[in-house]
Amino acid sequence: MVEKAPEWNIGVVAGVPTWCIFLIEKIIERYQLKSIHEIWPNFHVYMHGGVFMKPYLPRINKVLGDKVHCLDTYLASEGYFAYQAATDREGMELLLNNGIFFEFIPFNSDYFTDDGSLRNPHQAFTLNEVEEGVDYAIVISTNAGLWRYMIGDLVRFVDKDNYEIIITGRIRQFVSLVGEHLSLDNINNAIQYVGERYSSDLSEFCLYADGDELRHYWFLGSSGDLNEEEVMKSIDKEICNLNDDYASSRKYNLKDPVLKIMPNETFYEFMSSIGKSGAQNKFPRVLNGNQTKLWMDFLSSKNLL
Repeated sequence: MVEKAPEWNIGVVAGVPTWCIFLIEKIIERYQLKSIHEIWPNFHVYMHGGVFMKPYLPRINKVLGDKVHCLDTYLASEGYFAYQAATDREGMELLLNNGIFFEFIPFNSDYFTDDGSLRNPHQAFTLNEVEEGVDYAIVISTNAGLWRYMIGDLVRFVDKDNYEIIITGRIRQFVSLVGEHLSLDNINNAIQYVGERYSSDLSEFCLYADGDELRHYWFLGSSGDLNEEEVMKSIDKEICNLNDDYASSRKYNLKDPVLKIMPNETFYEFMSSIGKSGAQNKFPRVLNGNQTKLWMDFLSSKNLL
């Protein structure tokens, strides 16, 4: 794609930020450009989805020479659920005439256990019952045959009247070793805050929970010269501010988290090593047991531990 780039007249790019920004950076590096608009002057729309976009904005702004409209989308193998109708609106508008019936289950201890399992599979809210500012697990029934299928995503209504939502995480991508209930939304917001504080691009990251040590291990991609201990303390403090359960767990049960900073390229190389390099593949932010083993084995092979 880098070799073919000068032959193309690109107006729209679509895909997950990790891959698309990485591709643009490689094109700029290959042809010694100041911005991607030197080679693609008609590139004005970027349609992204699947991950929280804000941590990537500093990186994408570095490679642009002209205005690009970033529009969020929400689609999956099971259906096309929502899209951002305008760049000045925060949320994505649910598609309500697309053969999909939506239900929503509040993501809290009344409805879910600490491991993310449903307490009662029969309880759910319909659109007229939801509230703004609440994280919900989304449930769908479709004319393709899915019946009350929980796709694993968490959404939050930011405009109930217009049925506009944002994606806040995944049911299984949260951490609760000792009741800290650390959500992907907490993680994203803390990373964004710390990135702004240190004026650093912190778009690539992940963590896993060590049940034996009762400790979180973080991995952060950065091209800057950052102090790992200082950055980890800042992330930890910000999550305490965002999440009372986490703050209480850190005070009584949860040990100090540990951070390892490495080049962003490490994350891309890992995805390539497991055959998941491309515009529709997302790096897992909260690693499960198998993902942790693959990740740690990869870092060991690169002498990064």
